Amino acid sequence: MPKPIAWSFNAGSSAASVGSTGTIDVEAVTGASVAVAKGAQVDLALQLEHIDKLKFVYIAADNYSGTIKIKAGAAEEIGLEGPVILFGAAIGLLGPSFATLSVTNGGAEPANVEIMIGGQLS
Repeated sequence: MPKPIAWSFNAGSSAASVGSTGTIDVEAVTGASVAVAKGAQVDLALQLEHIDKLKFVYIAADNYSGTIKIKAGAAEEIGLEGPVILFGAAIGLLGPSFATLSVTNGGAEPANVEIMIGGQLS
């Protein structure tokens, strides 16, 4: 049975603004909230090896100074400068597999990271 994920995005400045809302149907939803100590790395065993079955990925942190970094499988590590929201084939930009997602905190303070992933089972 489909589980709809409702999403909304708004951004604006004095020069322009954009916004969009919608829903995406998935068969399974995985969520995690992770506290990462300063200078630490947490490896999340998500066991989502078939990235082509993923339809939605959201990764956010309480710090966007570039000191929070994520790495999906064997892909290159990227620093978070804002929330990551990806749909469909764009999820592959993070790497070929979500079997393990590593979160590293290179900052001087603890950080909290939230993850939500929606995908298909079949």
